[in-house]
Amino acid sequence: MMIFTHENVRRWFAEMRRLGDWPETACGKIEADGSIKWKYFSHEDYDGIGAIVQILRENGFDVPSTPETRRSRAKSAWWGLKQFTKPPLTVLDSQPPWKDYDRDFAGERVVPQAICLSRQDTQRIASNAKRQKVFPNSFQLWALDRAISPLLVNEWAPRHWMIPVNLRGPVQWKRDTANHSSGMWCRIKPGYSPADVQRTTLAQLKTDEHWVIWWQFQWIGLFGGHAVRQALLASKRGGNYTTATFVSVGDFSPKKLDGSDPDLWCAAPCAMRNSAISAGAGSFQGRQILALGVNPAVKDARLRAAETLERWRQLLMEDQ
Repeated sequence: MMIFTHENVRRWFAEMRRLGDWPETACGKIEADGSIKWKYFSHEDYDGIGAIVQILRENGFDVPSTPETRRSRAKSAWWGLKQFTKPPLTVLDSQPPWKDYDRDFAGERVVPQAICLSRQDTQRIASNAKRQKVFPNSFQLWALDRAISPLLVNEWAPRHWMIPVNLRGPVQWKRDTANHSSGMWCRIKPGYSPADVQRTTLAQLKTDEHWVIWWQFQWIGLFGGHAVRQALLASKRGGNYTTATFVSVGDFSPKKLDGSDPDLWCAAPCAMRNSAISAGAGSFQGRQILALGVNPAVKDARLRAAETLERWRQLLMEDQ
């Protein structure tokens, strides 16, 4: 139906921005000294995949198309409407789960941090995941879940992870880099093994929670920005804190159009005030890249992001 458009998606992120958040993806080139100059792509216009593809196209890479999902079949608008009568699939935290968190923080752009590992270290991480008999993204999330523990008020409480889901294929906007993503929450308990994390994420994907969220965006978005804002404010009154966000883009290694040696690029998801930790992982030109940001609503956010990023790297590198 033509009433369900990309404009309905844009309204949500536009209202989040008006309420003081910075919904966006940061992309940047990794220089020889490890420094990165970030360029930000708003979620009103791009999702994470769209932002990565856009920055690479702008810099001479051959990326003729965006990846489509192979795991998710579309749900109808009527199915989406019926979900409003059902209880939520995931109950989030009513109180902030992070230490030293200022719930009245006015909002500020997050400057993420990233590291690019050597090919040897990248192979070591891949071997560790293989020994655990899990996908690389499951292994990355398992290590990340352990790495964020020192940032949490209760390290033994279950964590609620927001995991974006690419809906390209079932959803097709005119511009392939536009925001085609939804998301799902994954509840991970301390002590989970990599196999436990993988079973949990795959089981959650089968609940179609990402389609529930997608149709919430569409149906409420039909009624304009005011309706979206009221929905966001109602959610905020209930707390609805997400522990962290994790994005894995897998292996993404396009060639340059002119045949020259490719530069190293990376991307990081936004850390929102209600999801104050965000991290991304991917392999680019055969090298593992890890990126992480902590929202400034958390005290000493940049220092804590750097410490968490290093813990994540170490956990991935440990022999399993």
